[in-house]
Amino acid sequence: MGKKNSKLEIEYSRLSGMSDEQIDVEKTKVEIELANINSKIKDLTEKVTVLSVEIESSKDSEKEEDKAAIATKTAKRDKLNEVLEEAKKEKEKITKKSERVQGFIKNKVAIQRIIAYKDKFIAQEKALKDQKASNEYEIAGKKQTIENIEKTINNAKLGISCIELDLKKIDLELENIKEDNSEEASKSKSELIKKISNLETEKTRKIKEIEMYEEQQGKLKQRISILEKKNEDIDKKLEIIAVAISKCNFAWTSLFNNKTWDQIQAQSLDGRFTRNKAKEAELKKGEEKPVEETKAQESAEKTATDEVKIESPEEKATAGNPIGIKPEEIEEQPEAEEPGVPAKKSRFQSFLSAVRHPVQTVKSWMQNRKNKKEEEKESEEKKPEEKKTEEKESEEKTEHSTENQRDAFLAQLQKMVERPETNIKEGLQKVDEAGRKAEAERMAKEQADEDKEI
Repeated sequence: MGKKNSKLEIEYSRLSGMSDEQIDVEKTKVEIELANINSKIKDLTEKVTVLSVEIESSKDSEKEEDKAAIATKTAKRDKLNEVLEEAKKEKEKITKKSERVQGFIKNKVAIQRIIAYKDKFIAQEKALKDQKASNEYEIAGKKQTIENIEKTINNAKLGISCIELDLKKIDLELENIKEDNSEEASKSKSELIKKISNLETEKTRKIKEIEMYEEQQGKLKQRISILEKKNEDIDKKLEIIAVAISKCNFAWTSLFNNKTWDQIQAQSLDGRFTRNKAKEAELKKGEEKPVEETKAQESAEKTATDEVKIESPEEKATAGNPIGIKPEEIEEQPEAEEPGVPAKKSRFQSFLSAVRHPVQTVKSWMQNRKNKKEEEKESEEKKPEEKKTEEKESEEKTEHSTENQRDAFLAQLQKMVERPETNIKEGLQKVDEAGRKAEAERMAKEQADEDKEI
């Protein structure tokens, strides 16, 4: 599974080897350890507090015995603080241990299923990696064969060049003796013509040989192209499977640590494992502004704010708001411009209206406060039975939602395991769509840059 999860794996294996009775004993043991460490921390905290109070009460004393007592108490307090920090660290470990025991008891079946799915994903990953290695080995062999064929073709071409040179020499010899009609010249001509025929035959043979070798090269290159395309698809499949394995790891470790399915749903099924980190870095870089530009913008905003503040009539009307009602607390009824049509007002307009009509505003504000208090009182006076019923309904709804999330997550993993090709094809389609979208965005950006330059 990996070094990162090795401690969790060891703890999970240990608990998996226990019977239900042993698990109950383990749970009780951890609860006792947690209670003991809490008691220890409480006792140490009280002692440190008492010493701190005693030190504080005597710190201004000029008596030598008080100074000596303060030094002793300070040293003792520091020592107790060290022990307290160690106890807090110990509590953190015990708390995690307790959460894992609870998580194991609560989610044992789900964890077993997720780990089983993950093991199948790992098997699929291994098979794909073996296939890729086999393809790479075949590609390397075929590339070596192509190189050897290329050498043979070059040698054949060199042979053709030599034949053509010999033919030129024979042509010159024939040219020299074509006017000679002697018997010896005729015999030489016959031999040279026969030699030309043999050379032409050899040249034709070598040309056909080159064509045959080039055809072999073409087939080998086609096969290499097919294998390379297969490896590209394998890489995409491996990426999808790696995401699935990451989800499984995150899910089972989260459940083992007694996390909720809401947390797993939020963090493992929202695409965080497949995010484009390069694109995020680019966007982040684009968001960063130079310091000078930022300062200039802040200065401009401050200037604009000051100008608005100077011209605003709000300060002039402060005297009309004697009780100091805040603008956000004002909920004045809007004045309709037409019958049945409420007028839309900005925050500033509402405040200005409040300033102009302070009595009406105060009445409205007081009525709103009264209504709010009555609602709070009604909520507090609800019967305990009603509250319990509402809480129970809320818990059942949450539990039902959690079960749905768990079932959806496990169903997704099961689908990927049982029908890997279908799900991988779907994943590849998403990758291709994302690639096409990124390419379209890139081209649009380039076009926009060109338009700017024009």
